[in-house]
Amino acid sequence: MLRGALCALAVGATFAVAALACSREARVVEAPVMSASAAALAMAPYIRDAEPAEEDDAPGELHEGDRFAGEYMCPQGTTKMVLSIDAAAPGKRGLQAIFEFHHEPTSVHGSYRMRGSFDPETGRVELMHDSWVRRPMGYDMIDLEGRLRGGTLKGRILTKGCGSFTATLED
Repeated sequence: MLRGALCALAVGATFAVAALACSREARVVEAPVMSASAAALAMAPYIRDAEPAEEDDAPGELHEGDRFAGEYMCPQGTTKMVLSIDAAAPGKRGLQAIFEFHHEPTSVHGSYRMRGSFDPETGRVELMHDSWVRRPMGYDMIDLEGRLRGGTLKGRILTKGCGSFTATLED
């Protein structure tokens, strides 16, 4: 027990002793505390066993002339797509792209311009429709958002009734 107005905190190698109150009958609590070096040693097996991040998990880069080929889902069904990067400004980039699509069961194809942004730190891509290059009857432009990881761009179509898309950087 501590008497008077004395408060103390003593930290040992394995225990911390702390006075919780400054009164005539303050209670002392002992709690196990691991030193920083002991904590590092205890975690070492887990750190060593952890798998390194795959290169494809890192955000990729977008460059003018890049072409991503893949597919997306909308009410007409699975549709082939090619996204061609026309312009990519430095830093948190402004993007300009051409979106081409081909619905194989009906042989319908079309294309339009898109504008948006790319964040190289996170790989986040947002592209909004801009203007038609070639518009097939009965089709509307779509907007998309996703993430670029390595050479793969994955995300979702923002247009109601549509689903996801996946496209891979062509060599």
